[in-house]
Amino acid sequence: LDIWSASRIAQYLDSAHGQWLRKVYFGDSIEFVSAELLQLCTQRSLLGYIHLMNPAELVDRETSIERSSGHTLLVGPSGVGKTTIALQILKRHVEAGGTGLVIPHETIVLATNLTEAIDIELRKLEPDLQADSGHHALSLASENLPFIVVIEDINAASDPPMVLNKVVNWVLSSRSDSVIQWRLICPIWPRYIDSLNQKLKDSHISMLQGVDVYTDAQAEEAIQKKSQMAGNTLLPATISSIAKALGNDPLLIALCDFSNLPYATKVVDQYIERELALIASNSSSFHRSDIRDAIDSLVRQMLIKRKLNPTLREINVWLRQESNQLEILNLAFKASSVLRLVPRSCEDVLVPRHDRVMLSLFSHIMSEDLRNNRLNEDYLADPFYAEAVGSAIPHSQPEPDQLNWLIQTNPLSLFYAFHLSRKSNSSNLSAIFHVIKSWL
Repeated sequence: LDIWSASRIAQYLDSAHGQWLRKVYFGDSIEFVSAELLQLCTQRSLLGYIHLMNPAELVDRETSIERSSGHTLLVGPSGVGKTTIALQILKRHVEAGGTGLVIPHETIVLATNLTEAIDIELRKLEPDLQADSGHHALSLASENLPFIVVIEDINAASDPPMVLNKVVNWVLSSRSDSVIQWRLICPIWPRYIDSLNQKLKDSHISMLQGVDVYTDAQAEEAIQKKSQMAGNTLLPATISSIAKALGNDPLLIALCDFSNLPYATKVVDQYIERELALIASNSSSFHRSDIRDAIDSLVRQMLIKRKLNPTLREINVWLRQESNQLEILNLAFKASSVLRLVPRSCEDVLVPRHDRVMLSLFSHIMSEDLRNNRLNEDYLADPFYAEAVGSAIPHSQPEPDQLNWLIQTNPLSLFYAFHLSRKSNSSNLSAIFHVIKSWL
């Protein structure tokens, strides 16, 4: 029988594990990092992305990506499931006893090294942690159970190439360590890979893992699971037809309702309209058109202010004269199906359900501008918004003089419009083609 003295008990309760017990049973704050604390922090870090990890909807994409154990850049276009794959790797790692964190790109910009980035995120979850908690977190990891760092959403950063080179530099600096105690998983768009420093690119070519749309079998499995969740039973031939119509695109499959054979170019727009109608149906005071007007007012301000991820404080300032719209927006934010607020650096920051949802919202505003001949809006001429302008053109049926104005001020938008018009058999395909041909 081992009888403990009061001093021995007190000493144990002041240790990292003892502090964890005090937190669990008494709600005390924690200063020391322990394995148990890191497990809890990892689970809390994943909570903000639970909408991307519904087991009933997830398709098994078991690949060399998930089986590998090294640093990984998940390279693929928007909407193919890079972030979901990264989060799934972290989730399975936690279930196996490992630890890690989802670290937003803003933290990468602020931090000078990896341990500082981990420290910043841990302190968001546990503000009383001791100094250098990031270093202590890494010291508890091992080569078999490394600390997994998922970088969340570099593509939305103000300077994605800078952030990408920074994290890959951290990988390069850790190569001399005798034991690799961490693993990077970073979703990134292909366009930014060329920005990697050549030395880094040569050293880490094995880090690059391509991610593409579903295979036929995966797409059909995803459609079947989603339809079953909605209480529908689809015939195999119907499932195959829907998969083909959506191009096996994971995002379009996730957003589609399958009530009719879908048109790929309309899925995101239809998803937004359905969700806005649902928000209105849950309100006794506002109609769907009220929800749409409030969202449009916010999106227009985002375009004018060139602010893709405004804080809640900024939104309140922009719309301070429109109390009704602020109330409506709060309903939309709580629903989180189109736009949602996430905590970042002591502020609530606006993020879309997906960047293609944001593209659709921008395009909707620009379609109105073109229909009403409001060509004085600066963002219409901004190359950054060329894809959104191009998406607006098939919807707005612009006059020839508007197309000529666009080809002179934002020529890339006409090429996007031509590509989309070909896919949707738009009636103004010929007009767009002749304007581009004349310009060339």
